[in-house]
Amino acid sequence: MEKYISITKMDVHKDDIFFTDRTRDWCKLPYDGHPKGCPNYNKNPNCPEQTPFKPLLPDELALLLCKFDMKKYIEDMRVKHSDWTEKQLRCVLYWQGAVKKLIKKEIEKLHPNFILGSGSGFNCPSMEAAGINVIKTVKKLGIPIKAKPKDTIYLVSLIGWFEEDWKP
Repeated sequence: MEKYISITKMDVHKDDIFFTDRTRDWCKLPYDGHPKGCPNYNKNPNCPEQTPFKPLLPDELALLLCKFDMKKYIEDMRVKHSDWTEKQLRCVLYWQGAVKKLIKKEIEKLHPNFILGSGSGFNCPSMEAAGINVIKTVKKLGIPIKAKPKDTIYLVSLIGWFEEDWKP
């Protein structure tokens, strides 16, 4: 999986983070197979209803940007699984867990005491659960992220350092 990703750390300021109430409602939007949105909504302490909106942010912040080459991944998977549909080739179940595992390793190397993860699976609230519009935040910083990417997918985590040990 490592051949499909690159991870970079970008220092950011609190004012670069774009918050909106609407972002927290995205989990309730319908998607394929889930007409009422995420079936686990509000069943996890890291869900929007249980995560503070606009949490206190540390002064020292960084975005961890993981760029996933979906185009190359699909090309390689198409060779391995020539009978798979486009939907199967893009299915997050086959790639996202491994990519998030690599992101977690990078986070561990940096030793932050504040983390908002890239979606679920980080044992911390997601950026969206805290009300952060990730796409607007990242675009504001000049990264060409897209809402419905086809070729390049960005998984973004916000990490930071408080002077004293602190947990969200």
